[in-house]
Amino acid sequence: MSLVAAAIGLAAAPAVAQPQLFGNLETACPDAVLPLRIATFQGTPGVSLDVPAEIELDEFGGSTAWVTLRPRAGEIAFAVLTYVGNRAEALVVELSTPDGELTWRTVVAITTPNPGTGGSVLYPVYVVAAVPREAWGVAFPRTGPYMLRAY
Repeated sequence: MSLVAAAIGLAAAPAVAQPQLFGNLETACPDAVLPLRIATFQGTPGVSLDVPAEIELDEFGGSTAWVTLRPRAGEIAFAVLTYVGNRAEALVVELSTPDGELTWRTVVAITTPNPGTGGSVLYPVYVVAAVPREAWGVAFPRTGPYMLRAY
């Protein structure tokens, strides 16, 4: 009888030892924040910038890949399309120089459709972070380019 038990044990061992390629899909990280796309919006001088309305009109069609700093330039905002878990709390948006010097950082609170619940559902969310006009001298201390990061 012990020989049969040993044979069953040996036969089952390779199945147990196999790696799980995708991990446990039933318990995805509920506080995950997975940024997918970043867009830059800059308003016309003297005109209020409504990034959510711009996104609704044409997703990121109205965004640009550059920012122009002029004495009367319009507001600068970044929109991040991200997937978030049910318990995600915030998205960090940073600007840095090519050599890695951090020039500006903000933390934006995230609201998910089912906050606090568990499970493996990820929700698409647009997060908007505006660079206040008074922070431009710090955020953009010299001519660019600048790296924009979100996490």
